[in-house]
Amino acid sequence: MKNIFTRALALTLVFALCAVSAFAAPDFTSVEYDKTAGTLDIVTEGYTAGKSATVLVVKDGADLANLSNTDIVYIDQIDNAVAAQSYTDIPIAERAEAIGADAINVYIGGSEVTAAIPYGVDDGEGNIVPTVIAVAEEEPTPVTYTYTATFNTASSEFASVDAAIAALVVTKNGSDGSTATLTAADYTTDTTVANTIKVLVAGAEVASVAYTIVVPVTYTYTVAFNTASSEFASVDAAIAALVVTKNGSDGSTATLTAADYTTDTATAGTIKVLVAGAEVGSVTYTIADVGGDEPAKTAIAGTVKRLKSGNPDAAKGATILITKGTTVVGVAYAGDDGSFEIEVPADTGYRAIINFIRFTSSNTYATYVPQVIKDITVTEGATTTIKSTGLDYVYCGDVLAGDLDGDGDVDGDDYGTLAGNWTGKIN
Repeated sequence: MKNIFTRALALTLVFALCAVSAFAAPDFTSVEYDKTAGTLDIVTEGYTAGKSATVLVVKDGADLANLSNTDIVYIDQIDNAVAAQSYTDIPIAERAEAIGADAINVYIGGSEVTAAIPYGVDDGEGNIVPTVIAVAEEEPTPVTYTYTATFNTASSEFASVDAAIAALVVTKNGSDGSTATLTAADYTTDTTVANTIKVLVAGAEVASVAYTIVVPVTYTYTVAFNTASSEFASVDAAIAALVVTKNGSDGSTATLTAADYTTDTATAGTIKVLVAGAEVGSVTYTIADVGGDEPAKTAIAGTVKRLKSGNPDAAKGATILITKGTTVVGVAYAGDDGSFEIEVPADTGYRAIINFIRFTSSNTYATYVPQVIKDITVTEGATTTIKSTGLDYVYCGDVLAGDLDGDGDVDGDDYGTLAGNWTGKIN
């Protein structure tokens, strides 16, 4: 190191003698510093072969007239130079770090040079300003992040705090231009401040967003009549008198039109009101007895008779059951003339079951085979009259087996007839 330092001082003194070269001076072709390797490559031109060439690397800003050992990063002298002298892989980083040099200046000289030649640029007045070469590899600028919190809806009004949290969109914005949308697992929320959601990442608040709770309006309905009485001449009149009111939880009210709802009158004396197919209210009514003709009934009627030919007579007391599936919906007894009438709701698929027992005296009776009439349809306000096939009445059926003399009774006379039929015919 002593020799190097001695050369540097000698060179510095020579450089200081004059600011202008007396001869055609050498010059730089290229200077490249590899920050990763910490080495310097220099290529020069203009030397006279066989002459000496010197390279000097100093701490940026060092005074060449007053160099000290801690100013010199590298020095070398070649006594037998070539015209295009080069220096490769000059170790710079370690020495620069040792003397605290963050940047360097490069000079060349030699036996043909009366002043140091800096690697630099002309300032426009004939002076070369040394180029500052940074030595240390630049640390990458750390990426910093900010966060934004918004909602995925156009409005910040929600029915609940949970609904507002569910609509959160939290974005992580990097100083390098990167963006990322966080998932709910990446952050937590704090809603202790009314109408504000604070977003926390790793426990630290990074953003917040304001919201408003708007309680949704719920509705109930009231059903009434626009008359003081709930008694009407007909169901249609009762429906026409309906007043259906929609009542909002916000205090609003609205009277519906007939187009806003439908009615269900399947239950006698009750009108159910439906909105969008769902029952929302009901009201009861009665049909007034206005005299004159009785209001049309919804019923099944007929006349039950026995015997298919000859002179059929009324089957007084015959039992008529009206069923729907396995349910009995009406029962009646045939009157003296065999007639009956049973009121039922309008529907299809009714069945009539007719049973008849004829009492002929205090000790005798005849049981008739039950008859069934199926698939009876009844429409609203109409009476369906049922009949047996091919007849204009309901036939109550044949007498059960045993009536041998055809008088409609199963009694001792039938036994006598049976015995007479077989007398003398059995060996």
